[in-house]
Amino acid sequence: MAEARRSRRGPLGWATELIAAALLVLMTVSLSTIALDGRPLSAVDEPTHFDNVIQLQHDTYPHRGSLYTQRTVNEWACGVGHEVGPLGKECGDPKLGPELLPMTKYTTGYIHYPTYFVALMAGTKVVHAVDPKVPLIGALRLSSTVILLAGVVACWLLATSLGMGGARKLAVTFAPVAAPGILTYGPMVNPGSAATLCGALVALGGFAWMRSRRWFWGYLAAALLASCVAATASLTVGVFAIVSGVTWLAGLLGVRTMRDWQVRWWHLVLQAVVFLGPVLVWEQVISARATVPDSVVYAVVAVASTTALISGALAELTTLHSPWTDVGALGETDGDLLGTYVRALGYGLPSLITVLVFGTLALAALGAFGRVRRHLADAPAPDAPAPDGALARLARHWPTWLTGDRLLVVALLFVVFVFPPALRLSNAANFGLDYAIVPRYLISLAPIAVLLAVRQVRGSGVPRVLALISMTTIVGVCLTAW
Repeated sequence: MAEARRSRRGPLGWATELIAAALLVLMTVSLSTIALDGRPLSAVDEPTHFDNVIQLQHDTYPHRGSLYTQRTVNEWACGVGHEVGPLGKECGDPKLGPELLPMTKYTTGYIHYPTYFVALMAGTKVVHAVDPKVPLIGALRLSSTVILLAGVVACWLLATSLGMGGARKLAVTFAPVAAPGILTYGPMVNPGSAATLCGALVALGGFAWMRSRRWFWGYLAAALLASCVAATASLTVGVFAIVSGVTWLAGLLGVRTMRDWQVRWWHLVLQAVVFLGPVLVWEQVISARATVPDSVVYAVVAVASTTALISGALAELTTLHSPWTDVGALGETDGDLLGTYVRALGYGLPSLITVLVFGTLALAALGAFGRVRRHLADAPAPDAPAPDGALARLARHWPTWLTGDRLLVVALLFVVFVFPPALRLSNAANFGLDYAIVPRYLISLAPIAVLLAVRQVRGSGVPRVLALISMTTIVGVCLTAW
């Protein structure tokens, strides 16, 4: 900690902050430029999310059975268009309507909580107060970009709160967004732009709670915000819920996994309410407002068979859904040789982030299990004489290595591998659909994943490589704006 304080106050600390500020400025200018360049609607559900805003502007919200609004159809046919191509009818054609949309005439935007879209509408009012000439789609994308950049700032605050400096701080600040498939959600109308912000805020509150119990309410507020944005934005809550649950159970057995962290039963109850409450309530809202069954909306992706569903869930279980492997593109190369090379690095390097982050976490988790196994093997046999009991002796000699960060690592990897198949099975049970889980659903876990990875290594080699790769990636991707 003393070294971290010197790093922040000395020349290295100032250099770190200047580099972070310069890169944040580059991201702001580049992503804002992309947000306002009038590019076609993205195939990553942007028409659906745009339609949610349009309906909110008319004091309503999509339900199961809502058709896409004519305003959304017109944006596709007469406005910025769509990256998959035209609709087949000219702008102004009286037959131009939601029936021509290639996906379905029914919007699936009702599955999203309105929180993100209300925030975009507020941001749009600010943009139009500054420049009323900005098109609606541009103002929405610019507001979404601000949310993504706020996530980067939240990652910086997370690293700062834990006393990090130098390469570790740069890695924790920028690695969570260092991939085209993550940055692309900034200048796009998509709740994915809020995932990094939600994950970082929950991690910030969670670590503060682990250091001081009075911060539990701050953590719970961050958890509630994330849970009300999207279920996938609150996955970090699940990580802390698992660790706090293990800590509480260990406390009942007389085992102290962390020196100063005291978890009460009502901490677990409140986390469960915040984590699951919005999902359960929104399911009831959807059912109450529905005018058509799920089979009509999701006919194209309906469950084919139980065998196909189970095999798909098993495939999700054995696949690493890394946030840095999701596809995404913000622009095309312009033929400039140097620019082409730098962009190629920006689109290829994120795979190395996956290797560094999850490789480090996997080694840490294996080490944790190995130490527990060895410790249990050395524990006294049940019938061996022990004046104060075998369990008490085990508690006294419980390995301090399996505390704090190591428990978080194990919980994080558990969520990474269990959430995708659980979500796929849940979608089949609740909506009757069977569709592969995409890596972008786990973007909210990126901040805590990077943070834990850099805290598992003692030297500066891994953090430096991770910071360099992350910053190079971001620079390369941002160059697509020029």
